[in-house]
Amino acid sequence: MCGWSSRLEVKELLYDCDGDTILLKIEQIGEAACHTGARSCFFNRA
Repeated sequence: MCGWSSRLEVKELLYDCDGDTILLKIEQIGEAACHTGARSCFFNRA
């Protein structure tokens, strides 16, 4: 599986013991995942 616009390859998909949370383990292809050109979309502090 792959996210074409974000260039992420899903390596593993896991869910927790009660089935209400999922975790995707990915490999980032290239330098940017965010449309802004940043490596991550999570760079703004709350």
